[in-house]
Amino acid sequence: MKKTLLRTAALLLVLITLMCCVSCAGRGEALMTLEVDGTTYTFTVNHYELLLSAMKGTLVAYGATVNGYSPSSNAFWDCADEIDGTFQTMNDYYKNSILETCRNYLAALYLFDHYGLKLSEAELETIEEDMNELVLTDGDGSKTKLNSVLSTYGVNYDMLKDYYILKAKVTALQNYLYSTLGENIKERYLNENYVHFYQIFLAKYNYVYETDKNGDVIYYNQSDNTVFYLKTEFVKTDADGNYVKDSKGNVIYYTDSTFEHISYDTENGKPSYKISSDGSSYEVKDLTEEELKQVENRAEVLWETLQGSTAEAFEAKVETQSDDASAAAYTDGYYLQTNRDYSAQGESYLYLDEIVEKLGKAEAGDVLLIESTMGFHVIRKYENTEKAYEKEENEVWFENFEAGLSAEVFQSQCEPYLAQIVMDEKKWTETASMKEVPINYFYY
Repeated sequence: MKKTLLRTAALLLVLITLMCCVSCAGRGEALMTLEVDGTTYTFTVNHYELLLSAMKGTLVAYGATVNGYSPSSNAFWDCADEIDGTFQTMNDYYKNSILETCRNYLAALYLFDHYGLKLSEAELETIEEDMNELVLTDGDGSKTKLNSVLSTYGVNYDMLKDYYILKAKVTALQNYLYSTLGENIKERYLNENYVHFYQIFLAKYNYVYETDKNGDVIYYNQSDNTVFYLKTEFVKTDADGNYVKDSKGNVIYYTDSTFEHISYDTENGKPSYKISSDGSSYEVKDLTEEELKQVENRAEVLWETLQGSTAEAFEAKVETQSDDASAAAYTDGYYLQTNRDYSAQGESYLYLDEIVEKLGKAEAGDVLLIESTMGFHVIRKYENTEKAYEKEENEVWFENFEAGLSAEVFQSQCEPYLAQIVMDEKKWTETASMKEVPINYFYY
């Protein structure tokens, strides 16, 4: 875990978009205040604890675990580890992470006013409609009943409405700041936060291919996804003397006169991977120990022979040697973020962090060999493609690009005001623990 939890929390905090609030009578006690230009901005204990519950709900929803424990278990919050040089429990880590984010958003509320920003009538009407919808759905038409539901999370109707208003202000500020950026800032962010590579993947398993009723692997014509037959003299005829055809209307050819085995063009055709019964992945079977050793030797030979190779030579090997079933879709290769914790998604993703670390120290053109639980990865580092984040084929790698850049600029704008925030230390010590707050899936 160690440093990785910090990155995990940052990603989750982007997902739940925290808020800050100006103090109003009857709307909670101030946990922290910021006074700038004669105006005092306040963040309440109630909203802080609401956000703790939202973080807890997010962690549960995303299946986070520590030492096998879920955030729904008290044991999760007692687990401790060294994070950025400090040994702390998960309870302390996440409480402090939420607190620091709230401090940033408190500064953001001042910046919203500083830049003279206003919410539009349409935005305010949307918030009003959202609150009315909650009264109807969660409160069965009664604001009193809705308040009873919200009280579980330490807030009421007015506090939640403040949340929606202020979340809209934060979003408006982020959009404003982002609109001031030029194209160069995007390229800088790309080059500082992403690594680009192609890979030859040699799997520690064999794909299971689609087979016919005899168990023979079926070969397909990739251009039209029809069966690719090797034409022979052996064809069947029906009672009327017509050639027997398949469901696509193509004549079926056989290997011999017994008409038991279909003749497939194994040279020009391609087999198709069998999809698992739940449709989530391809079916595979593990290699034997001897087969694994052969794959490892292949990987080492490829790694050695491709040292100093050109991009064209490497990509030619990708086409002929790689077991990566999805490689053809990524015509601009692969991109990984240097500021993301991939291993938080599970142990099988740990190798992605290793790729990022090693590519960060490598030069464009360097070829690396990395082993994972799935196989061996022969990787060549590339310079980032200009405007890679705009390419359709790269969409999967840059889903969070705009949000990440916006968050970085947002943080830099808030930073100068953080030292001016005053914390009520007594109230801070009395705030609820992560064990005590409920799991909040809905109100954030």
